Amino acid sequence: MKYSQRLIKSFFILVTLLALTVHICPLPIVHAHRITVISWPEGQKIHVEARFSNGKIVKKARTIIKDKESGKIIADGEIGAKGAFSFIVPPDIRTGKRDMTVIVDAGSGHRAETIVRAADDLAGPRPEAGDRKTVPGSEDLSTKRGDKAQTELNQEIVRDIVSSELDRKLAPIRKILAESRSKSPGFTEIAGGIGYIFGIFGIILYFKSRKKLP
Repeated sequence: MKYSQRLIKSFFILVTLLALTVHICPLPIVHAHRITVISWPEGQKIHVEARFSNGKIVKKARTIIKDKESGKIIADGEIGAKGAFSFIVPPDIRTGKRDMTVIVDAGSGHRAETIVRAADDLAGPRPEAGDRKTVPGSEDLSTKRGDKAQTELNQEIVRDIVSSELDRKLAPIRKILAESRSKSPGFTEIAGGIGYIFGIFGIILYFKSRKKLP
């Protein structure tokens, strides 16, 4: 019984040390080529950023935007020295509600991609001031009717201004949400989780063995 108890104690200590080692000494080689791409909308634009696994921003990396369905290249540029790339979504992509693939290639195997979902990230086209339908006989409208039309036009302009301002204010929040969606557990987190599970299992065995002692 004493031998069994010593074995359980040794097992518990070994697993605990393993979990601590994984957390304190992460393995950089495993993450050497791992980058994460995030994208978020702001009005008619889509912004793109990429980060290495250590949190460092990717700079000067080729960025290609494709129509997810057809594979047609929509934009081909580069994440600049400031670590960002932006492009205006073409009207046909926006009105067609088509998803896009964002590919970032920093060279030396550092390559990743993400999907811009039309349903989540693409707003519909804004109505232009000249898009209003012409009513037959509108040339003969009275001054009162003209004033009403002018009021409607002003309201349309105000709505457009408010919409643009909301897009600008919400852009940082959308970026934060995109970053949170892109985070996934790496080798360190997975190995640490396994270590904790074994550690808990070892504790259970230890206390069970103590209960069996006379």
